[in-house]
Amino acid sequence: MLHELFPAGSLDFLALFSSAGLLLGLPGQASYAAGNALLDGLARHRRALGSADTVSLAWTSWRGLGMSTSSAVIDLELAARGTADITADEAFHAWDFAYRHALPYAAVLRTLPPEPGVTRPLILEGLPTDEALGAVVDQGAGSDWEAVPADELEAYVISGVADRVAEQMNLPVAAVDPHRPLAEMGLDSIMSVVIRRGLERQFRLSLPSTLLWNQPTVTAIGRLLTRLLTEDNDDAPSSDDQVPATA
Repeated sequence: MLHELFPAGSLDFLALFSSAGLLLGLPGQASYAAGNALLDGLARHRRALGSADTVSLAWTSWRGLGMSTSSAVIDLELAARGTADITADEAFHAWDFAYRHALPYAAVLRTLPPEPGVTRPLILEGLPTDEALGAVVDQGAGSDWEAVPADELEAYVISGVADRVAEQMNLPVAAVDPHRPLAEMGLDSIMSVVIRRGLERQFRLSLPSTLLWNQPTVTAIGRLLTRLLTEDNDDAPSSDDQVPATA
């Protein structure tokens, strides 16, 4: 491997490109985790040998480059954790900063202002945010759910879910069967993320990334949201919790 071909101290610099995805708990990172951990560990190992030539950079998404150009899900999942992408110029400035300060490892990402429905990973707590990129909170009727009588809340929430689904799937609300699995109606992974993020903002909740797969119908989603809205916040699941499917 490179470490053996170029022993610590033999190079002017060695930059290893890792990922911040694991730190943020992004879905689909299992296959990347081991490789990224190896790079991060290798950089620290070379530094422990007395070499200052190596840094491992755990990147967030680069705007308009790489995988971000082929999947809108990446930006949505970042936003769901209170983070965002960076420009190429910002990436190179961060790279230079890491070398100037002799860092063996650096996570490079942008943090956003707190938004209703967003639970920032604990590792990001206390970090400053980029106010300029704060997302606009939906001003939908869902913000008034507390004024709805308890015996009408479930129907109210299910109606709100149906509106979200109809809007994203470009369907009239009347065409959305609340008891039919959304996958049968053409739901894809990007739509599921957009709908989930919209519901998080509308009802001020942090929802699991598997929401629309574990709760396959509008009715199931609405019932879960109703339960979360009416129980103590301490009992609500985090964005990584698995919520059992309901009929």
